[in-house]
Amino acid sequence: MLIAIIISHIWKLYRYNEDKQISATEKMVTTAWMDWLVKNGAMDELQETYECCGEKNSLDYVNFKIKIPLSCYRTQNGLRMITPYEEGCLEALKRAYLAVYRNERLAHSLFIGFECLGILISLLLICKLLTKSRRYSY
Repeated sequence: MLIAIIISHIWKLYRYNEDKQISATEKMVTTAWMDWLVKNGAMDELQETYECCGEKNSLDYVNFKIKIPLSCYRTQNGLRMITPYEEGCLEALKRAYLAVYRNERLAHSLFIGFECLGILISLLLICKLLTKSRRYSY
């Protein structure tokens, strides 16, 4: 059973691909940005959650001659700051998603290590038990 779990963790590590994750993140942000151009408010949740503004930065709104939305401003004690977030959502989401993705890779590696350690300890205990049982049979 442990070997099957180890194989599944190795399979996950084998399929690890940061470039694929980055392109999926870029696609998600670009889709949200295009949706925002059609329907105001599509980027608000991303901007508030990841403390970012626009696709690349707050100038994206200025270039389209659109007022920067309130979700681009930090709120502190119920008051909004004067300057919008400097970082664009594309970079903020890439950073956040890659951090989660890398932590997942680390977790899989640690699980493999713990499971291998468990197998080694169980083999050691089996060997000790067999040697003790051989001694008692005389």
